[in-house]
Amino acid sequence: MIVIGESQGGGQTLIAAGLDNRVSKVVATVPAMCD
Repeated sequence: MIVIGESQGGGQTLIAAGLDNRVSKVVATVPAMCD
């Protein structure tokens, strides 16, 4: 599974990748919620 997101969605893609082992690729453009 590939997850893609920008801004807040970019932060959510990183969270999804960390929680779901089915995620094989992540595209996080300008991810928010990283601080």
